[in-house]
Amino acid sequence: MLSTPSAIACSALLLVGFGSWLAAPASAEPRGLTGSYIGVAIDGEDPSSSFNSLIDTGSDVATIIERVLDDRPTGAPNGATVDRQLQGRLDVPNAPISVRATAIVGDDVRAVLPTLSYDFPVGNNANLYAGAGYVFITTPGTATPLGDRNGVVLTAGAETAIGEDVVIYGDVRFRPDAQRQSETSQTRVQVGIGRRF
Repeated sequence: MLSTPSAIACSALLLVGFGSWLAAPASAEPRGLTGSYIGVAIDGEDPSSSFNSLIDTGSDVATIIERVLDDRPTGAPNGATVDRQLQGRLDVPNAPISVRATAIVGDDVRAVLPTLSYDFPVGNNANLYAGAGYVFITTPGTATPLGDRNGVVLTAGAETAIGEDVVIYGDVRFRPDAQRQSETSQTRVQVGIGRRF
């Protein structure tokens, strides 16, 4: 079940994408969102930290990643570090596909999810996308937001630019094999903010 802030954020993102599609002139082909980006999922317990990791830097991708890793909140039992999700999109020019990746980072990299997506332009700065990937858990059996074992992940989502450099995105991830895993939901919803490069 979605928390109220997550449900509101997902609804707002889908409305922006749908609104962009409706507002596009009927005779014009929408371009969709172009360019690549790197982002972080908004942490429900500390959204300002996730947001500031990207917006306050105004810097290149390496600086953003360093800031996100240095700015991880503690709050898990025994002072452990809370995981952060880094997510990126690499635009493939002149093709309706993107290469996407997600990394779950705690004290070290805990999971990596490469994904290939098909992008549907719904406005001049907005896409809907659907894709498939395979998650690699670095220590099988360790719980992560992407599950506790390697496996296939199906993804559907929306992304839109706000200004020149800022992107908001949201997606739903489905693990077909999650029923065999301990205490792992088959479906996960996330919302994030990124910086285009």
